[in-house]
Amino acid sequence: MNTINVKSKTKYVITVNDKGETISFDPNDLSLASKIMKAFNQIEALESKIDMEVEELKKKPNQKVHGINKRELLAMEYLNNKYNESRKIMDDFLGEGACQKIFGETNYPDMWNDLFKELKPHFRKMNISVKNMQKGLVSKYKSKGNETI
Repeated sequence: MNTINVKSKTKYVITVNDKGETISFDPNDLSLASKIMKAFNQIEALESKIDMEVEELKKKPNQKVHGINKRELLAMEYLNNKYNESRKIMDDFLGEGACQKIFGETNYPDMWNDLFKELKPHFRKMNISVKNMQKGLVSKYKSKGNETI
């Protein structure tokens, strides 16, 4: 059997916890900036959806079942779903199991803002920005006649 294995020559590795576990990025991946934006937009959309569901829930009459506030239980279920879904979105971007490495079992309202705040200097070091990605694509695919494909 003939095989081929093209490996990236550059990896940017970040240690994310006291155990020494890491996540990594390939700074040469031209789609990295769009993956970042996609994850951020998906998280925002999910949060908006859950916020709307919680607001709708507040409008419904409150019921107690065995002394337990049913509306509060449903609101907590919505929030748990929000965190589970957002972790999947971020694991698609950061790599499988990354959220567990970074946050463990803890979920809190500003976790994604905190994560992006911590990642921002690393993205700068990798020279990752949408503007730089666009420049890279233009120069890579520029033909000899200075026209872009």
